[in-house]
Amino acid sequence: MKWLKRVSLLLLLLVIGSFTTFLWLNHSAEDTMQYQDKGEDIGGARLFESDASKANFIFYPGGLVDYDSYFDFAHMLSQEGINVIVVDMPFNLAILNRYAFDDYYEADNLPWFVGGHSLGAAAAAYPAKESDNVEGYIALAGYPPESIDLSDQSLDVLTIHASLDGVIDSSAFEASMSRYPENSVHHTIEGGNHAGFGKYGSQRGDNPAKLSTHTQHEQTVQLIVEFIDASIDGT
Repeated sequence: MKWLKRVSLLLLLLVIGSFTTFLWLNHSAEDTMQYQDKGEDIGGARLFESDASKANFIFYPGGLVDYDSYFDFAHMLSQEGINVIVVDMPFNLAILNRYAFDDYYEADNLPWFVGGHSLGAAAAAYPAKESDNVEGYIALAGYPPESIDLSDQSLDVLTIHASLDGVIDSSAFEASMSRYPENSVHHTIEGGNHAGFGKYGSQRGDNPAKLSTHTQHEQTVQLIVEFIDASIDGT
């Protein structure tokens, strides 16, 4: 029938259009050949293992951002005593595998932290809320969904926001502060932007940064290390 052929053609065009839009919106990593460390493939994720481990951190990438965009950041953290697992999310959408933490958690003598960038931070809030194995939650330019309230959790929380972030919903970000425990730690990186937490170039809607990506990574790593050290020490 002609109408059936037309419907089939329309559906095919919609699928092709959706896939093309996905590719256009997706952010690929920059300069992957220059990365100091690409980690160890552990099946669906990359492990950046420290020589002197004091904590484990499972990291969820931002929405529609290739996970290797965070390899330099993960390598820098591993140099500071933190084992980092960067999860390769299906279709680069962490919300499709929000409980990835459970796939990579292993009982050991080290504390476990979970977090992510942007939409990755939103997805990471689910295991932070529901898993007894999570010591702390780290959100980079992101926040939990409205349905996730961490304020009553025995959980250490760190949020890091960039002053020139043009992507984050500022009102939603501010509203999320009421859903954190009272002892949560919040920092702003002056001159940084949304895309500067990864390494994937400019992002639509974002503001130009006044810092290099490397400098924003350095400041982010320092804040995370200070937070994890304080969490381990119980301060």
